[in-house]
Amino acid sequence: MNKLKNAKEFLVPPDLAPDYLREEMAKLGYRVIEERSLTRKSRLFDTFDWRLLGSGLLLVRGRDGYHLYGADDGREVARAQGKSGGHKFSHDFPAGPLREALAPVIAMRAVLPLLDLRAQSRSWEMRNRDDKLVLRYCWRQLAVRRVDWRSDPHPRRAKGEAASAPLHTLVLEPVTGYRKPVREALAILEPQNLPPVSRLAAHLYRHAGFDLEAGKKAVPQLGPDWPSAKAALEILRHQYRLMRLNEAGIIADLDSEFLHDFRVALRRSRAVMARVKKVLPASAKHFRSQMADLASRSNLLRDLDVYLLQREEYRRMLPSGLQEGLEPVFAVLVEERAREFKKLARWMKGADYRRIMTKWSEFLAGHDPLQAEDGVAAPAKALVPVLPLAEKAIAAACARLLEHGRAIGPESPDEALHALRLDCKKLRYLFEFFAAIFPSEEITPLISRTKKLQDNLGAFNDLFVQQEALRHFLADLGRGGTRHAAGIATAAAAIGGLITQLSREQGRVRRDFAKTFKAFEGCEHRKKFCPEE
Repeated sequence: MNKLKNAKEFLVPPDLAPDYLREEMAKLGYRVIEERSLTRKSRLFDTFDWRLLGSGLLLVRGRDGYHLYGADDGREVARAQGKSGGHKFSHDFPAGPLREALAPVIAMRAVLPLLDLRAQSRSWEMRNRDDKLVLRYCWRQLAVRRVDWRSDPHPRRAKGEAASAPLHTLVLEPVTGYRKPVREALAILEPQNLPPVSRLAAHLYRHAGFDLEAGKKAVPQLGPDWPSAKAALEILRHQYRLMRLNEAGIIADLDSEFLHDFRVALRRSRAVMARVKKVLPASAKHFRSQMADLASRSNLLRDLDVYLLQREEYRRMLPSGLQEGLEPVFAVLVEERAREFKKLARWMKGADYRRIMTKWSEFLAGHDPLQAEDGVAAPAKALVPVLPLAEKAIAAACARLLEHGRAIGPESPDEALHALRLDCKKLRYLFEFFAAIFPSEEITPLISRTKKLQDNLGAFNDLFVQQEALRHFLADLGRGGTRHAAGIATAAAAIGGLITQLSREQGRVRRDFAKTFKAFEGCEHRKKFCPEE
């Protein structure tokens, strides 16, 4: 990984001998000296959704600890001592540059061990007739092995499939001031048609069988002339794939985002079935109710995850003298979360869950939206092109959002903002469902505006819910309902102080609502999708 910034790297076939370049350069008068060979073993990490690779970073653990490299140039960004294995969060690393570099990129996600890499390298240096060092090059054999751990959330190789053959690369390492030897080496290599390597880490992952799109929330690709039922089914299939992709991570309890992304895919599945219910056959209604049941089983666990993710933020809101008073609260939340997690994981590994997902998969794979079902013709709207249907659905949802948003004033009850949040969420889902059939330069800015409004309304709702939960906990504390009775007075003071701070923050978020809504309302792109007389 410690390549020079201007090094040039190429993939080479196994039958190209490492001595090939040495022999050809020697014919040009260079003295080529082989340096010592090295063998290094390391392990590569990333998040489930490839946040490090997507940010141009590569996390590697070697014999001396963790190293963070630039994925493109191999330049070391930061390092830290430590050899413990398993998945990690940024706060698990020692305080220092590595943790500071990781935290904003991976956020609440865990880094997972994905690849073991064994790199065997042979290096040569080339000297001219004046015995000046003018070029180095390195031939490497890279053997990769996917980490075989039972909680691997990414697709595994098929049983009996052969392991990946080693990769071979050739790295040219220029020496400042000597351009001619590099040009000559490149001219020698040109007839071999060696493919250049621009991002070795991504190549290694793909070579080992990883799908670098796994875990990413890409929008489904639709055609504007597709029949509406075909488009609806493709959206549902996309959400189904996301749900299945996150199952193993939920059951293994790797990080909270697996459950979050699973639930988002569930909500979107229900939303598309609600928005285009006259497009799908009547049998789809049964699955919509099952999706609601799936979501309800994880509601409490998700709420508890959110509270625990806010743990450090809650502490920072309080004076140092009151911070320890929150520990009884979090002790109870941790215990409750453990119970809820076991309940959900047990159910997801059971027969009922598997049966629901199998039936849903069979419906999505086997249903022909343009054919009769049980002797009943496909709904008339199933054949309508998706573009006009999407335009109509978006215009209606946008008009509803504008009507309700404009009615909110300083004296409006909190419930009005909670209802508007649902309107906003439904509209954003429609934008994202049909993003592929609209010009990117029009839909992308509007999705961004809608997201900012949804974030504002979501923050307002979260702050309300958190205060209610704390009030219930405070009442339970007063009745002696918690087993963590030590320091009840300090805990009560801390909870009261936190409720006060959350209330103030909720007031600030509400004051920001008017500005955020106005920005959405006045967006020129919004007017194209929801024109008004």
